[in-house]
Amino acid sequence: MSIPRQWRLRALTFFLAAVPLWALAGCGSPIVGQSCADGFTRCGDRCVDLSADPGHCGTCSLSCSAGDVCASGDCAPADGGVFDAGDAGDAEMPDAGDGGLGDGGTPDGSMGDGSMGDGGLPDGGLPDGGSCVCDLGELCCDLGCVRPQSDPNDCGGCGIRCGAAEVCSAGACAAVCDPGFTFCSGRCFDLANDPNHCGTCTHSCPSGICIEGACEAATGGHLVVIGHDYRNSRRDMNRIVGNAVFLARGAPVRVLVYEGSSRSTSLTGVDRAIDQTAVATGRTWTRTVTDIGKAPLLLADADVFVLPSQQDAADAVLAEAGGEWSLALRSFLRGGGVVVLMDGGSTINAGTWQILDAAGLFSATGIVDVSLDNLTVIQRTDAVALGMPAMYRAERSSVRFLTTEGTVVVAHPQGPVVIHRLVIP
Repeated sequence: MSIPRQWRLRALTFFLAAVPLWALAGCGSPIVGQSCADGFTRCGDRCVDLSADPGHCGTCSLSCSAGDVCASGDCAPADGGVFDAGDAGDAEMPDAGDGGLGDGGTPDGSMGDGSMGDGGLPDGGLPDGGSCVCDLGELCCDLGCVRPQSDPNDCGGCGIRCGAAEVCSAGACAAVCDPGFTFCSGRCFDLANDPNHCGTCTHSCPSGICIEGACEAATGGHLVVIGHDYRNSRRDMNRIVGNAVFLARGAPVRVLVYEGSSRSTSLTGVDRAIDQTAVATGRTWTRTVTDIGKAPLLLADADVFVLPSQQDAADAVLAEAGGEWSLALRSFLRGGGVVVLMDGGSTINAGTWQILDAAGLFSATGIVDVSLDNLTVIQRTDAVALGMPAMYRAERSSVRFLTTEGTVVVAHPQGPVVIHRLVIP
């Protein structure tokens, strides 16, 4: 039997009168009794989502600037630019290309004779593939790049939220900032080395370099591309990668290694080569391993980024890595970091050099096998050639690069095998 229309209307009216307005709105102000529903925080007489409300972003008292959005509790430009808006009063961060690794000529950040273009990638946020292009010290989480050392919504990792009375200090939730950290607009920062809060909460370094609480000029770094994968090597060939690593000034030198799809024989060979040079030069080093996603975060505490030959990686994986690291690698090199990439033969991909190509740091059209051929050290005064003889033999899985970039340190009669590029800030 059907219910008359007038009774259906009366029932609907009674239901609407009984249901709280917030339940109908879905995304309104869900106050349940005297507390807020899960995922909401009471700010005055409203319950708000601090992770997405631009009027109460991260904390009740923080309102994003006009044109900014609130993503994971951080204010950020709507176009996905790089801006740490945990401090709404801070000056806007400059574009990662300004004054450093820019889009063209040497004064704006070319490396030697080559451009440091952006490769068509954005300066942060989410590119077309859905992954993040993060800067140094950042981690890719659901809605973009976050700083897990200080972000109370992603403290130490994505989705780790601190309590209402806690702060995020050095990547861990705590009642107060750790010793050596200063409370700035709801977050804890190390004013001695944070380029966005250098010396004081509101001082941002144009160079992106903060040392002992003072902004420093960009110093420039080194990019070394080596056509040996070190599955097989000898003492003289070992000096190349060892010299490249110890271009860094650290004591010990902090080396970040992306193992990825490199074979164990290559990883062992590279480590052995660095150890050999360390003994010969009286230097020391430490080794930390990263994956693709954590590299921008971990590079903030590294002196050298070592990329062993990725023999078993697909071309798409190499391109993905270079694209995601493009912004962080620029900042790393501009700040004096050293990037060392090794390459060799592979039946899976066209060469590990594609990582740097996707990052806009190095251009080549391919590699050619030169295994067991004699090579000439043509730049004997270059620091990468320290202690090298005039000639040596290329061991198996050695290649030359089809490129015209950089200073050629070691060459085959038909092309470069070891290339060293000084990054000019």
